[in-house]
Amino acid sequence: MLWLALYFPQLPLEAFTASSYIAGDQSAQVVLEQNRVHLANSAAMSAGIVPGCSLATAHSIEPSLEHFRRNPSREAIELQKLAESLYCFSSLVSLAPPDSIVLEIHGSLKLYTQADLLMAAKQLCQKLGFSCLTGVASTATAAITLARCQSRRLNDALLSRCGLEHQHIKNQVIEQLANMGLHTLGSLLSLPRSEVAQRFGKELGFYLDKLEGKRREPRDAIQPTATFQRKLHLLQPITNKQHLLKGPMAKLALELQQWLIGHQQGCEKLTWRFVEHSTNASTLYVRFTQGRQLQSELLSVSHLQLEQATLPADVLSVELNLIASAPWSAQSKDLFSANQGANNNGQNIGELVDTLSARLGPQACQQIHGHSQHTPEHAWRFQAVLQPTRHATDNSHNQASRPLWLLPKPHPVKATELQLLQGPERIQSEWWRNSDARDYYIAQHQSGALCWVYSPCATFGEPPSHEFYLHGYFA
Repeated sequence: MLWLALYFPQLPLEAFTASSYIAGDQSAQVVLEQNRVHLANSAAMSAGIVPGCSLATAHSIEPSLEHFRRNPSREAIELQKLAESLYCFSSLVSLAPPDSIVLEIHGSLKLYTQADLLMAAKQLCQKLGFSCLTGVASTATAAITLARCQSRRLNDALLSRCGLEHQHIKNQVIEQLANMGLHTLGSLLSLPRSEVAQRFGKELGFYLDKLEGKRREPRDAIQPTATFQRKLHLLQPITNKQHLLKGPMAKLALELQQWLIGHQQGCEKLTWRFVEHSTNASTLYVRFTQGRQLQSELLSVSHLQLEQATLPADVLSVELNLIASAPWSAQSKDLFSANQGANNNGQNIGELVDTLSARLGPQACQQIHGHSQHTPEHAWRFQAVLQPTRHATDNSHNQASRPLWLLPKPHPVKATELQLLQGPERIQSEWWRNSDARDYYIAQHQSGALCWVYSPCATFGEPPSHEFYLHGYFA
């Protein structure tokens, strides 16, 4: 087995800031624990704020400082959401609380090179607002250690300088080891294992055995949620739609993209909800004619509807719910020709319909649908394109002899102008209303058009009619 570990050193802080993360936008921020700075971001560190100082001291150094109280439960929730987003890279994703995730990647290397996989995982976490360090090893514990120590190989040189502070060792045990002059993993591993376990507990002995691969390490894999419902509480109210789109909406759409890829689903309908307080909220309904997976596709249509929506004055939270999805089916492309489902600019017809519907409303684009009537002029109707196009039913062969374009009212046409190609097909309906029977033909008009014509059926005892009426054209 081969394990990839992702260590999130800034998780206590980023659990708060990721909800409104925008690349390049960073102010001085710290996390407090027991009224002292537990963690500071790079902007706060550059200003001279260090872990351990009091809040008053930190504010005296940087008056515009933002501070948060550490919330371990919030960190656990964000770690779980990160693990679900990483599920697309491996079928075995496991949490390593309080700040790490491990993925078994031996099978994933059939699709990725190791370098590409590490880069893709790190970039995904960064887009979600979390910085991480990675490590790869044959055991999960060793991979986590390499990520924390930022080394590629677990060797004697690394162990001799790798401290105990950032490993899965209790602070009380670290203090006891420091009193004995033991400050690195290398010095700890050089001691007899049985004596270490006897003096400091079996847990430390088990940890060292797992680190060296001497003990099996079964891990519980996460089970992704069956539905997607996410909500972000913002640090500051947002009044600008562009800030909403680039911050919380982009993060939620990316999380939905990863959920869809992991479940092999395509989004057909979703809702956005922008909340100011419990009684003032605005809901945005977004529909797609075909299943969508990518963040850019989800956001492009949402953006068009967002521009026309009326939102609360101050948005304090954003919710994204997946309402309907369908099994994902990737579209194959021809090797030598363009995709038949795209226009000259390479835009898919479904994307064009989604764009027009979002800008002009669902009634702007309509599609011809069959209707359960036998009479041709009543056997179809226009409907808004709100549902994905499904495959034809078993009676599709009957529709091949029907034109897509029917005239509002049939009009006479001379028999000399027609060359009958196929028919007749007799159609008669609503006999209780004494409706006329018609013999329909597929004919070639002298102009070259392929058309659908009919001749009224003669009543009993009368000679056949030689009159023809043009009812529609074939595409």
